[in-house]
Amino acid sequence: YAEAILKHFGFDKYTNILYGADHNNKLKKVDIIEKCMVDLGVTDYSNAVMIGDSSHDAIGAEKIGMDFIGVTYGFGFSKKEDICKYKNVGSADSTQELVSLLVGDK
Repeated sequence: YAEAILKHFGFDKYTNILYGADHNNKLKKVDIIEKCMVDLGVTDYSNAVMIGDSSHDAIGAEKIGMDFIGVTYGFGFSKKEDICKYKNVGSADSTQELVSLLVGDK
């Protein structure tokens, strides 16, 4: 499903690596994150950040030792307080706020 959705919205033009949950629900979020990182050739997870909208994203990032930024404009978290229940390095209520977190205000 993830691949179809990402292609529908045109995200596939930014990367060749698109993964999501398997149809048998055997893969956990940490497995999916790790598969992406391995295929990207990234071994130092301190150079990456998981951006997500759910507890599954936060927990997966923490299990793999990766920083996490939670967003409230997806399907999971509805407010910043929800994100604060998990280890995180920031939160964003909009894509503009996320960009500011990632590149800083100029």
